[in-house]
Amino acid sequence: MGDVLRRTEFWLVDEGMERTLHDGDTLVTRVFTPDAFSITCGVMMPVDFGIMTSVFYEVVPRLNHHTIEQICQDRRFAEAIYRTAMESGIADTIAFRDPTAED
Repeated sequence: MGDVLRRTEFWLVDEGMERTLHDGDTLVTRVFTPDAFSITCGVMMPVDFGIMTSVFYEVVPRLNHHTIEQICQDRRFAEAIYRTAMESGIADTIAFRDPTAED
């Protein structure tokens, strides 16, 4: 896995994502790194280039004197991502699966 904005890679332990995502899929979520691995925390949202472009046009002018790390930590950045993604309809592509069901 990788953090596109921070240009870093990390080992993500998430069996559900491993079983359902395809190479090249992009989604946003909070990540916690308790040790040599990382886990997802909270809500995940699929995004695409258009969604993220809209988010940057909205957020960056307000945060233009901040580092990328500060922008990533600012609640307005996360709010803009989720709001823009929901408005785009991309959330309609999310399906919830029974984790005990056989594939």
